[in-house]
This record gives sequence, C-alpha cells and structure tokens, in this order.
Amino acid sequence: MRPDVVVRQLRADDVIAFKALRLAALQTEAEYIGSTFELEKNVDMTPWLGEAHVLGALRDGDLVGTAGLSFLNGTKQHIGRLWGVYVRRDLRRRGVARLLLNALLGVARSRIELVQLTVVSGNESARRLYESTGFDVFGVQPKAFKLDDRYLAEVHMLIDLDRNGQASASS
Repeated sequence: MRPDVVVRQLRADDVIAFKALRLAALQTEAEYIGSTFELEKNVDMTPWLGEAHVLGALRDGDLVGTAGLSFLNGTKQHIGRLWGVYVRRDLRRRGVARLLLNALLGVARSRIELVQLTVVSGNESARRLYESTGFDVFGVQPKAFKLDDRYLAEVHMLIDLDRNGQASASS
C-alpha cells in the first residue's frame, strides 16, 4: 500500500475533482467503462456523491483514484453495487485500487450481505484484483457494449460478505 495516499469519502465539495477524474477516465479508458465522455461531460455529478458511498484516493491533496458503492433501496434489499473503480495510470500497480476496494468492502459489511460488480471482458488486471479479494464470476453478458464497430462482453461478479466480516465468495 502507498503510505502517501489517503482514502476518504468524497463530499459535494469534491465534485469538481471527481468529475475531472471521471471524464479523464472516460477519455483514456473508453473500452473499460460502460459510459462515454459525451454522455457525462454535462452531467452534474453532485448527486452521485450523495446517493452512493464514493471514496477517493488522494495523494498530496490531488484526487488520483475513486470507487463507489451504491445500495439498493427497499426493506428486502441486501445487495450493493460496486462501480467507478479507477486509478490514474501513473499510480497503478501500487495498491491504490486495492486500498479503495478494501475500504468499500469494509463499509459494505456493516450494511449489506452481497456486493455485485461488472467488469468489461479484457480488463484482466481489474478482474484479477476483484478475484483476489473474493469476488467470483456468476455470468457473462455478450455484446454488453458496442465501441465503434466491435462488441465487448461484460463479466458479472459477486462477493458474499459473511457476518464475521470476512469475505466469502460462496453462495
């Protein structure tokens, strides 16, 4: 882990930095994100920071990574959805994404039982990270996204969080 990276929940006053990092990700990693720069460039992302538990990784005060966890509403809901895991390219392979992911799973354990996510087929480094923390594949959606003239599949993953606070991928 990087001792010079601080992880904290993002607030409404972080929205400018959050949006800038998100838009940069959409421009440089288009094949791995299920949205587009054009769709999000004019979106007010302030509600995103209030409706979900969004963490930021900060280095020297600069936002360098994000990860979000949304909770499904309703009395019968026990599932959360992990989304928006992104780390700036120059800080990858240094434990920043793992730091964000572990922090979000800690939040999830206190509120829900299952966490779902999707990862675009071909994003093997992300998939290895998720599998190393206990996520298992439970399905693949072919042709989930179309980028230019090619289709990309989406891998659906799930982790079952047991009541002892340990991650368990069994169902």
